[in-house]
Amino acid sequence: MRTPCGLRRWLIFNTVGLVGVAVQLTALAAGTELLHLDYRVATALAVEAAVLHNFAWHECWTWRDRGGGRRRWMRLMQFNAVSGAVSITANVVLTALYVTLLGIHYLFANMAAIASCSLVSFLANDRLVFRARTDGSAAERPVLRAALVLGLAVGGAAVLHAAELKEETVAAWQRYVEATERRMAREIGDGGRFLVLDFHDDAERMRREALAGQPITWRAETRDDEGESIEVPKGRIHHWLGAILIPNADVDHVVDGLQHAIPPHELQNDVLESRVLW
Repeated sequence: MRTPCGLRRWLIFNTVGLVGVAVQLTALAAGTELLHLDYRVATALAVEAAVLHNFAWHECWTWRDRGGGRRRWMRLMQFNAVSGAVSITANVVLTALYVTLLGIHYLFANMAAIASCSLVSFLANDRLVFRARTDGSAAERPVLRAALVLGLAVGGAAVLHAAELKEETVAAWQRYVEATERRMAREIGDGGRFLVLDFHDDAERMRREALAGQPITWRAETRDDEGESIEVPKGRIHHWLGAILIPNADVDHVVDGLQHAIPPHELQNDVLESRVLW
């Protein structure tokens, strides 16, 4: 059996990778459009689907001279670990970075992230996962590990940079706040309804469940005065509302609870911190 040379192996690796891209983008689109997952979660799942697809082809084609045998399952774990360090982490980070900074569609952002990770992924797999029995000397491994660490450090720095809000994002947020305040003023002036859930399309069911003691939450969206969605360049607004019945509580008790932070020793297990912003 002829052993693939370095260039030929690189071309095969990219051929498998191109098919893997199709698998990843299909899974990403299905996760976001059909399952309505957040694009970051869908990206991670799509990358893992492509990882499993690519490993199978690398075993029987790209590194067929080094594959097979009893170490296959160990290589699969190593392949996932390398892919997790390079592909999954970097893909999620870079996809979010490109969406946030460049304001492009998540599919194009994911394609750009895939291209960014290609070379590092090939080197890591060639030297660590599918290394020949005579390869992978102790001198090579620190260099490869340093490359992986450097790649993750750059990704981490990119996330910190992406966290800085842009002027157009803040302006869109302000428009959303103003539109929300106008909507609330209209609702307060409504003489026939009282609770915020009374303005929901499914108000009767929600009020019935709330009075039965069941917490109610729903995702809200304030639209502009023309009824159109408010676009947020390079950002997203997560707007949620909720209602819960507190038996035997009076107004003073509730207001006091809203105006004072809960002492740390009284917090529920799933609450990390409680403080009054304003």
